[in-house]
Amino acid sequence: MLLNLKNNTKKKAAVICVFLSVVFLFIGCEITHPYYFLQDDNADWYVCSFEHTVRSAFSGELALYNFHQFSGIPHLDKGQSGVLNPMVYLAWILSHVLFGHSCAVIEILAFIYSLMGGIAMFYLLKKLKLNEIAAVIGGISWAFNAFSIVIGANWIIIIMTAGCFPLMILTDLYLLDKFSIKRVLIASVPRLMCLYIGHPQFFIYSFIFEVMAALTYLFVSTEDKKTVLPKAGKYILSFIPMGIWSLPLLLPMFFAMQNSADRGGNLDFDTFFSLSSDFGSWLFSLIYPFTSRMHDYNLSQGISGDDGLMRMQTVTGHIGYIMVISFVVAVFLLIKDRAKRSDEKDCCFIMLPGLLVSSLWTFSMLFNRIVYYIPVINRFRWPFKILMFVNFFMIAVGAAGTSYLIKIVQKKSKGKASKAAGAFLVLCVIANFSVLYFAFPARTIVFENSGDKPYSDPFCSIIGEKRYISKAGVNISVDVDTWRITGDAPAGLDANFATYYGLNSRSGYDQLVTTESAEYRAILEDQTDNTGMISSLDETEIYQLRLQGVSYYVARPEDEDFFSSLGIEKVAEDKGRVLFYDPNAMPLVYVISENGEYLGEVKDFTQKVNSLEVNTDEAFENGYIVFNYVRQKNFHGYIDGKEVPVERGVYLGSMVINCPAGKHHVSVVYEDHAFTTAVLISVIGTLIVILVYRIIKNRNEIDKNKTDKNEIKTNRE
Repeated sequence: MLLNLKNNTKKKAAVICVFLSVVFLFIGCEITHPYYFLQDDNADWYVCSFEHTVRSAFSGELALYNFHQFSGIPHLDKGQSGVLNPMVYLAWILSHVLFGHSCAVIEILAFIYSLMGGIAMFYLLKKLKLNEIAAVIGGISWAFNAFSIVIGANWIIIIMTAGCFPLMILTDLYLLDKFSIKRVLIASVPRLMCLYIGHPQFFIYSFIFEVMAALTYLFVSTEDKKTVLPKAGKYILSFIPMGIWSLPLLLPMFFAMQNSADRGGNLDFDTFFSLSSDFGSWLFSLIYPFTSRMHDYNLSQGISGDDGLMRMQTVTGHIGYIMVISFVVAVFLLIKDRAKRSDEKDCCFIMLPGLLVSSLWTFSMLFNRIVYYIPVINRFRWPFKILMFVNFFMIAVGAAGTSYLIKIVQKKSKGKASKAAGAFLVLCVIANFSVLYFAFPARTIVFENSGDKPYSDPFCSIIGEKRYISKAGVNISVDVDTWRITGDAPAGLDANFATYYGLNSRSGYDQLVTTESAEYRAILEDQTDNTGMISSLDETEIYQLRLQGVSYYVARPEDEDFFSSLGIEKVAEDKGRVLFYDPNAMPLVYVISENGEYLGEVKDFTQKVNSLEVNTDEAFENGYIVFNYVRQKNFHGYIDGKEVPVERGVYLGSMVINCPAGKHHVSVVYEDHAFTTAVLISVIGTLIVILVYRIIKNRNEIDKNKTDKNEIKTNRE
């Protein structure tokens, strides 16, 4: 009992060590470089989407749709919008409670998931019977491995996935030790957490490597190999509850992919394999990641200096020098005394298949040509993303090497010496990552955000509920942090900042646009995919934009002559931007006659989260109400609660309802039937799971009672 108490105390102290280390490193990042993670997509897509998601929920509706970008685009089925992720709501609330605004939501999510990943990694390594010091170093190294931090500063979903992945494997191992309904349900939780992050690519990758590690563990840990296959079958069946509860997001995402302009089918191989990892850059990152600009090195390797993601690869493989050295030790351990079994060797064997497959997937073109023939996976591009899992398996194997070294020290020295050695190694890991992130932040992506936080813009009050488009660009320089590429992305009011502010933009940034949105966007030849900005405009395009209800243009001072020549007026100006107003733009909702004659703007109009609503008065004459928004699938029209057809306007980007004369309530509502159907199936599935659980529990109780009675009878005899 005293031994167990001592072990529990050691484990608690070790967990506290991981916790404090993550807190220290995270706070250090934020002090040296405020809003460390609010960069690139995090700054102009994720935080904007999360704002719309939570703001809509507080207004009483789940955000199925987003009218603020592209003149309307689906929202929930993006997955990454966080509509069904409770952690997004928690982070948003904490951001407002602690800071009074939404801009800290990314930092809070990064902290929560980094902490979760570090502690889960610690418990996973302890489950694999490594010592506390090795598990602590492994937990810290995973929480702050360079892929998670550097790429996560651009895509928060990386850190979120890193938080869930070790927990997925950990709960699997406990499930494989002893199958029970309770453990199946517990194992479903981190799987669902990973899925509801909303990025299908990273969930599928996580699922593949989770199953690989779990089945290898089953094989290594099972003495009677004849029972491996039956246990593996039970393990596969354990995914059924997760499958049922994943449907509310999985089904809408599936239909969104089918209707996607760029993910509706397989990618060509060149696109699929683009941005694969460079082996030389990866080796460079293991040895010397301490540089804020990798431009010169990559040019010498023949890699485009303009590609920030490729430049990042000279940093992203870094897992800490202790882990690199320990990894080499672990490899030596596997080779030495191959017949002798140990906990460290078992850990290495369990992680070896995942390490081999992830490495081939990351670096090998031949392997990717094979993977390319797997359905669904061939819709996901950029194999460099798999480097995240290479880091994971290297850290796990490296932790086994650390555990082996600590055991040697413990055998050859007294207790205090081994504790001092362990403390020294932990401090080395913390110092390693402190220098890397505090002194040399790897800011190499092209689009940076050095603007002031919280976001604010004086143009918002002027634009109001009118529609606008940006021609300002993202490179309005604001020198806030000299280590970062300066550029005030919010000042351009491009990308998805309209969503953040609750404005209405004709444009936006989204890689998973519908076929309807892609057709709508294609009218403007010079719209960039990555910012939603218009680089140039001509008179013909201005005419199109007028029809599509664009009243305001955020542009540069040098554009004044062009806009003035078309009767578009300058109404405001600040720090390199000019706001122009077009009095000839069509309204967002208006009425036309049967022959197409314009009859005027509808004044009583409300844009809600998932619907557009109009009230006509007694004086209204029969006519067609035009909603100047993109007509997507799943829109339904209603007049006084009765469904009516929603027709497509004479030009792309409008919905039309034929309204009779008199007083009426007219609406177009976005209804995601895939979501509602999936929720219904999940509820029914949950009831079935509960019923099965009760039946099994009652049967076990009956069997136990019979066994007890038989034992009593036997004892009496």
